[in-house]
Amino acid sequence: IFQQGCTELTGDLTDGGASGDVNLPNLRFVGTDIRVEFNDNLASLAMPNLEYVGTDIYVADNANLLSLTMPNLDFVGRAIIVEFNANLASLAMPNLGSVGGDIYFDPIPATCDLGGSYNC
Repeated sequence: IFQQGCTELTGDLTDGGASGDVNLPNLRFVGTDIRVEFNDNLASLAMPNLEYVGTDIYVADNANLLSLTMPNLDFVGRAIIVEFNANLASLAMPNLGSVGGDIYFDPIPATCDLGGSYNC
């Protein structure tokens, strides 16, 4: 069970049906995947101190998701896939330094910041 104050998660972080604005301010490290999908109750997802994801970030089919914010994210081992989030208006990963695989957005949010190394 993920505790709000956790700084590290050695396995996967998956959406457990969270609703509204979700903020995980202490999380810095996810050992494998972040998967958030099929949640119409999620409005925003913020991980302000997240720096490392071991494999993939997959955010898909969240009809009411408006913003995805990971301002300190530096490393993703494989891919970032953000798709089929019809109302996603803002995506922020301004310190993204290294992604081992693909970066894919569909549709591309109106406001999208991946820092200097990558394009939306």
